[in-house]
Amino acid sequence: MSDDGRFRRGSAMSDDGIASPSVLDVSLGTPPCPADFDDDGLVGAADLSPLLAGWDSVDPSLDLNGDGVIGAPDLSLLLSTWGACP
Repeated sequence: MSDDGRFRRGSAMSDDGIASPSVLDVSLGTPPCPADFDDDGLVGAADLSPLLAGWDSVDPSLDLNGDGVIGAPDLSLLLSTWGACP
């Protein structure tokens, strides 16, 4: 976890050296919204752009399904959460 109590998206290790999932982005008591790449509380066009720009890359910060490659499954997950984060 980082100093503010949040896991950082895209980080394989937390600040205290404990492995954490690369798509987890939560504060205590706050539901995760991993497709909200710009952290504005919405999944929308601003989040779609980086995902498409990273297509076929291995950027863990964009890998929503954790398979190691940015592709159609990640796009599907992003689209399924379109709108306001829970």
